[in-house]
Amino acid sequence: MNTELEHTHVTFTIPGTIAKLLFERKYEPLQMMELTTSLYKSLLCSSAKVEGKEYQLGCMPEQRVKRVTRAGIQATLHKSGNSLNYNPHIHMIATKEFVNTLTGEIIDAPNCNRMK
Repeated sequence: MNTELEHTHVTFTIPGTIAKLLFERKYEPLQMMELTTSLYKSLLCSSAKVEGKEYQLGCMPEQRVKRVTRAGIQATLHKSGNSLNYNPHIHMIATKEFVNTLTGEIIDAPNCNRMK
């Protein structure tokens, strides 16, 4: 584990009107975990300009190739807000770089700071 990698705290939320609709339809918020981590990896790939190379991290099973780079992501699902209302959201601590697991090379994602 490389503790020198830069990291960021990212929160993915759903607007209240949509959250209410999802609650009424019995949406399972656990589905948000894979969606949000895949989205973050995709944005990181785009920022690092490694899309379509051997660094590709496909989101769908048919797109997956051997992963030689990894982004570190620790994600947590919260199903409610502070007042215990239905408010599904994801908190993640994630690296701002990729690590090539074969060579140890750190691949910077320079535009990662602008992700909002």
